[in-house]
Amino acid sequence: MKDTPKGDGYRAAVTVTNTGDTEIDNWMMHSSISPDAEMGKYWKAVYGSYGLAITFGNTEHNGTLAPGASTTFGFVVKNGTAPPAPANVCMVH
Repeated sequence: MKDTPKGDGYRAAVTVTNTGDTEIDNWMMHSSISPDAEMGKYWKAVYGSYGLAITFGNTEHNGTLAPGASTTFGFVVKNGTAPPAPANVCMVH
């Protein structure tokens, strides 16, 4: 995840790469936001949340990734700071 400060929050660009040997059909990233943060816009992903936990998953157009292929999505968080990179975990579902 590459984050860029934006006002009182940040804008993030996340690249999901298939490092395996077989094609994947779906992916999902799990992370969290700080208690004072508010999710703003997001693009090229489906967003979900429960409390401070957030998830982003593939859309119809970027879920299938061949070995070595990647896709990028992004989001804006208002009034928050980006979590450290290890807090972002990408999973194949």
